[in-house]
Amino acid sequence: MNARSEDILAHMLEDARDVMEFVREVASFEEFCDSNMVRKAVVMSLLNIGELAIHLPQDYIQTHNDMQWKAMIDDWYA
Repeated sequence: MNARSEDILAHMLEDARDVMEFVREVASFEEFCDSNMVRKAVVMSLLNIGELAIHLPQDYIQTHNDMQWKAMIDDWYA
């Protein structure tokens, strides 16, 4: 794996960890929906993950086909 791919994956992991931190104190889906700040933070992090996935090399995506790369990328374009 090249340094660029490692950097992309590190940023994706950081965003995933951020999502977990953002929702840590949220007790229910209703509470999540009621918190504009938490919702926007989660959505932004998920968008970042999708955007970053676009920049991974195709050979990396094909080698790691256990991940749902297409869903991440397609959702970003939706």
